[in-house]
Amino acid sequence: MSESEHQAGGQTSRWRSALPALGIVVAAALLCFFLLEWGDGPGTVGSLVFLVILPAALSAFLCLLIIPDSSESALPYFLIPVGLVAVAVIVGMVALGEALICVLLLSPLWLFAGWAGALYAHGLRSRRRGRNRLHASILLLIPFLALQVEQSVPRSWEEREVTRSIDIPAPPERIWPMLVSIADIRPHEGRWNVSQDLIGIPRPLSAAIRRDGEQARRLARWSEEVHFEEIVRTLVRNERLTWTFHFPDDSLRARTDRHISPRGDNLDVRTGSYRLVPLGNGNTRLILTTRYRLRTPLNDYSALWGELFLGDIQNNILAVIADRARA
Repeated sequence: MSESEHQAGGQTSRWRSALPALGIVVAAALLCFFLLEWGDGPGTVGSLVFLVILPAALSAFLCLLIIPDSSESALPYFLIPVGLVAVAVIVGMVALGEALICVLLLSPLWLFAGWAGALYAHGLRSRRRGRNRLHASILLLIPFLALQVEQSVPRSWEEREVTRSIDIPAPPERIWPMLVSIADIRPHEGRWNVSQDLIGIPRPLSAAIRRDGEQARRLARWSEEVHFEEIVRTLVRNERLTWTFHFPDDSLRARTDRHISPRGDNLDVRTGSYRLVPLGNGNTRLILTTRYRLRTPLNDYSALWGELFLGDIQNNILAVIADRARA
């Protein structure tokens, strides 16, 4: 057999051995997913094991079983985690029906954790050649052992807030009525943004304050049959409006991501406020703030997405109000 035929045979053999390894990886990931989703814990989005440890272990597992000891190229260690994330996205969206938001939140973490696992596999292989299967088997057990530890580790809430503002060439008296009630928001109104125009988060359609005895509620209605309430706490005409969010049903969660509830174990959207600040010369600064709590293993990472999603929603609402005030 010529050298080229021997190399071709080796490549075919490695790809044949890769298929069972990939099947094991998919099975392990699904098992971890269902253990977290069906258990009493924080779910997948609240699990450091699922977000970081699992993709690192699975990438290292694949690298040890697929990449030959004789390989000196770093490219396979780069590509295997990329392929793992691609498979996770396909399985998640097609087989499990995951929303785009979930995939966006998951993919960067899995990718960087996967590269860390691949780097570990590269270092392990260079030190201890010939024991790849043993090390791969141990790596596959680590996420499930870590799950047992994670369940017993308490996490505390962290307060966060997102604020956006816009300067409007109108006095507070003209802007204030639209904070109390705004109707018939058309699809073309507002500002283009990533969260609502690309990712598909619903857009606001109307909001109006209704009184129930002494209690005032601001009823918000969004596209895709999303609705919730804002229980008014402070109302100072032409100055400020504050409220506490109330989500009477699951409509928002159902239209965004079933893993992330606005009043769940990992996220608690609490209060909001408008403030009107006169700037002189007939101009007014309108400030919109949303306050929420996080209880995830990666609060800073989650807060970055909060800045994007809530910030886009706020900018869109402020733009609608500003455009109507200018008219």
